[in-house]
Amino acid sequence: MKRIALLLCFLLLALCACQNSGTPAGKTEKGEITMDGFKEFYYTYDNINYNAFYQRYYFYEKDGKHMFFHDRREVKDDYGPAGEKDRTRFGEFELTEKEWEQFAAFLQKGTASDRSDEVLDGDDGPWMYLYRENYDPEGQEFRFDSYGTEKEFAKFCDKLADSDR
Repeated sequence: MKRIALLLCFLLLALCACQNSGTPAGKTEKGEITMDGFKEFYYTYDNINYNAFYQRYYFYEKDGKHMFFHDRREVKDDYGPAGEKDRTRFGEFELTEKEWEQFAAFLQKGTASDRSDEVLDGDDGPWMYLYRENYDPEGQEFRFDSYGTEKEFAKFCDKLADSDR
């Protein structure tokens, strides 16, 4: 009986180890995100609760130029979703070389992994996706190396959006 119990414990541990082994090799990049082949990066926050709020920052390449697009929508004293009629700030412009380098520095320390359709928590974001050549055409889910870095990135984007170009 002890042998059967021991064998079951061993099998259970082996099964758990297989399920918790993480993403397969080559599927996750940590702390060394390269900008080679960069195409697009999306940062989206959407809250449809009272005082609904939507914010998107979009970095992309166009005709060899590094571009930035931003869109903020707010629904005051009501519930969302916030549509185009609720836009309070939006714009699009080319980044300077310094701004591009600052953007790239934020991403290079983060983590990119294959996208998952799994709905785990139903949060309002932010959702971040990175698209590069020679990677999954569906893009990769992105996470900053820390919450502090994510907040600094949002401040950086706000400053860009406020530059009123």
